[in-house]
Amino acid sequence: MCKKYLEFILYKLIGLFPLICLVESNSLLFPYITGKNFIFRVLVELLVGIWALLILVEPQYRPKKSWLTLSLLFFLMTLAVADLLGAHPFKSFWSNYSRMEGWITHLHLFLYYLVLTSFLKNKWQWQRWLKISFLVSALMAVYAFFQTQGLLPVVNIVRVDGTLGNSAYLAIYMILHLFIGLYLILIEPRRWLYYSYAAVCSLHLFTLFLTQTRGTFLALTISLLSIIIYFILAKRERVVAKKLFICIGIFLITAGVLITTFWVTADPANQAGSRLVSTAASGQSVQVRIMIWKAAWEAIRARPLLGWGQENFNFAGGVFPANMWNEPWPDRAHNIALDWWLSAGLLGCVAYFLIYSAAAQALWKPQSALAVNEKIIITAFFACGFINNLFIFDQIVTYILFFTMLAYVNHSQMPSTVQAKNYCSLSKKLIGIMTLLIVALTSAAVYRVNYVNWRACDNLRIALTPASMLRLGPNGKPEFLLGTILDENLIGNSEVREQIVLTAIKFADQKIDPAIKNILFELAKTEFGKEVSENPNSPYLNIVMGRLLGAYNEVQLAHQYFTSAEALAPANQDVLVEHAENFVRAKQFKPAAELYFKAYTLEQPPSEKVLMYYAVGLIYNEQYTEAAQVVKNLKDSHSIHAYDPHLINAYLNRKQMSQAEELYKLYVDAQPKR
Repeated sequence: MCKKYLEFILYKLIGLFPLICLVESNSLLFPYITGKNFIFRVLVELLVGIWALLILVEPQYRPKKSWLTLSLLFFLMTLAVADLLGAHPFKSFWSNYSRMEGWITHLHLFLYYLVLTSFLKNKWQWQRWLKISFLVSALMAVYAFFQTQGLLPVVNIVRVDGTLGNSAYLAIYMILHLFIGLYLILIEPRRWLYYSYAAVCSLHLFTLFLTQTRGTFLALTISLLSIIIYFILAKRERVVAKKLFICIGIFLITAGVLITTFWVTADPANQAGSRLVSTAASGQSVQVRIMIWKAAWEAIRARPLLGWGQENFNFAGGVFPANMWNEPWPDRAHNIALDWWLSAGLLGCVAYFLIYSAAAQALWKPQSALAVNEKIIITAFFACGFINNLFIFDQIVTYILFFTMLAYVNHSQMPSTVQAKNYCSLSKKLIGIMTLLIVALTSAAVYRVNYVNWRACDNLRIALTPASMLRLGPNGKPEFLLGTILDENLIGNSEVREQIVLTAIKFADQKIDPAIKNILFELAKTEFGKEVSENPNSPYLNIVMGRLLGAYNEVQLAHQYFTSAEALAPANQDVLVEHAENFVRAKQFKPAAELYFKAYTLEQPPSEKVLMYYAVGLIYNEQYTEAAQVVKNLKDSHSIHAYDPHLINAYLNRKQMSQAEELYKLYVDAQPKR
């Protein structure tokens, strides 16, 4: 009886994982990320606890050895070593609220895979999970359409993002489910049902159009064409091919009608589709991506064997090239091969590709219970995910799909029955002791790994609300709630410290009680000072500390941090400009001009933005004629940088009032009417 209850609970818990993508926790900081990840971790911990109880009494659910399982374990262990020896082990292990990945998430993903591949024994159980996930993806597509109509909130008004908060995340989520839909069409004998699946696939394709994600569109095109070519050439699969081609035709035509109708009836201001059809290599986003890849490669060359540890890309600031104005401190390489090589070195990158190799071996081995046409669709599923990840990276929603499919592939190669003699039985006394231990460990994991961090994340959101920032401390003096969150020493401490600094910088120029302002500044200076001392080789942390000190007129001390940041990232123009502005605060205009000139020389041919900074340097260097010529050239090219506030302030600081007034009028005229 106990075994049946455990099996029932375990089965129902597994069915909840496809629903995680719908979670949007507005009560937490980073609502699209934190809620999903906390719930995933809690569900996995409960899943593992119940599964551990079950395998005490039912040996058939104990894990079986396979190359795929061993490859995942090898990857996990390699990642652990790389993180331990990386630039910031604590962050690599626990991550932060804005990413919620780290080694801890990969441990949960491995355990999730292990439970699924050990517990789900029947093909219909796997298919039911896929059907639930497919249904949820249909709801997500409807949600995305409502976003286009202004009925639901959206982060980017031009590109829908569903409940995932990022258009690229939604795009790959939709297209992976399109392949799940093709798989369900393949195995479904009832005509009305597989036609329904085809109709839902058309919604997935329509949603891809609304996300305007080029990398995912390329991944879909290659993977779908591969399926079509295979079934055209496969003479033994004529019946299946006919069924599949009809359904593909249905969803392509239906999606085409939906896209055309939307394009014709949409507001002309809506640029849906313009980004998707734009493939110019000179496009700004493409150029930024290429620069990030180059920076990642240079970082890899610096630490090739075990990498920098997860989420430590910005510690490699010395490799960042010039002209990265739009993303001066990237934390991911936006390419799965570079990402894992950067995070875990060559060893980690090889370990990652071993997972694909082991999955292919398990999928295509003769003992697999899957038919050849099923294997083709599943192969296309993995291929699509991999090609897409050449331009971005995984997050929890796609990780769940990826590890579920890995577990399914591993299950399909396992023998359907295993002799009972392979297992050893446990005494009732030992089972009782183990049960108590499992319950205690599961409870501790749920509380310590999740609940206290969830609570801290919620408190951080509250602490950033103006009405809740201050409270009376035990000594009767006002204190900031942000400071009390740090006392618990949780995964978000780095994030809390950064939020304290950003809040202090924001308050620096506001009319607030000086005593309150000073309390916040001292808190920020002390706590972020700890962060910098713990990670002195991070140029980003040094530059943030410099900003804080400069905002409160501790210019000389700020200069030390900017100098450190410049030494760590000599080609990063963001550092040079921030350092120059610190000199401007101190009215030291000549050193400021030299730094602006240096930022200019690093970027040839110069962009409009660096030309503007060059003009600022000329003004501070009292070369007004040359500065006026640069500004004129920017005006002639209709650049928004021709009346940038940096130029206006430079003219004001140098008492060139007529030039400042002229640019200020242009700046005001360019602002949207309110």
